[in-house]
Amino acid sequence: MLCHRYLPSRSVLLALVAGLWLSLAPAARAEEGTAYAQHASEVLAHLLENRDFKPEPECAPLAYCETLLTRLRAGAFRVLAPSELSDSPDLPSYLRLRRKCRSFDLVHIGVARHRLTATRNFATYTLGPEGSGRPGDVLIFRAEHFIPADAQGRAAEAQPATWPGAFVAIAVKRCRVLVTDTIEEADRYAKHNPVAADEHLSELLMIDGRLFVINLVPIIAGHEPKRAWWYKLSLSEWGALTTFDPQHHRPRYEFSYRPATLSEEEEGQAVARGRLDG
Repeated sequence: MLCHRYLPSRSVLLALVAGLWLSLAPAARAEEGTAYAQHASEVLAHLLENRDFKPEPECAPLAYCETLLTRLRAGAFRVLAPSELSDSPDLPSYLRLRRKCRSFDLVHIGVARHRLTATRNFATYTLGPEGSGRPGDVLIFRAEHFIPADAQGRAAEAQPATWPGAFVAIAVKRCRVLVTDTIEEADRYAKHNPVAADEHLSELLMIDGRLFVINLVPIIAGHEPKRAWWYKLSLSEWGALTTFDPQHHRPRYEFSYRPATLSEEEEGQAVARGRLDG
């Protein structure tokens, strides 16, 4: 008797491949998220290293401001990695949000009668299942570099941003905006100086169980050497994940780093280069 080898049909093979992909995809996304968080943590450590940040006079209570700085320096925080990243706003979770909450358009905003469009660094963050005390699942949407809608095209990246960017937290089931916050762009205070990817940071952090938006950007007066750059650090507290409330006061903690003054010769050279640059 001849034995006939069983050959699965094309549909069965496709189902097997799809099942394998679905089993591997969560692990791959977890690895990507771990790598993202690790890289952001390293950038933050690099920016804090050898820079003596001080609380601004309005940072209060002072003891808590100093505690936050201590936590950052000790690495006692967790970076929230995006669930999805894209160069365009075609993220599946955002598209699902648009279908459910049709009035939400987080890619376009109106400022002073101008319609602005976000052009880069799109991401979404999902903060867990319902049943944890929040008003439905919370989705955080990230978009950056808002420019006039009619300025899009090949030259969009060269356009200065009218608005740098924003994090927006949404209670998905209620179609309700919970809180928004600004994302600072690297070159907003850089006076046309090039700022590398590891010389600025805008992320979501968990510190002691509370969610913060961190912005850390250089402030450059002219063509100064990097060791003369000032830095601005802000932590905007969104609070515990279980207490999202748009009416809740959200404190903001500001810090700055100002290096030692340049020598008179170096300062004169920097001022001269700034004048030539216009």
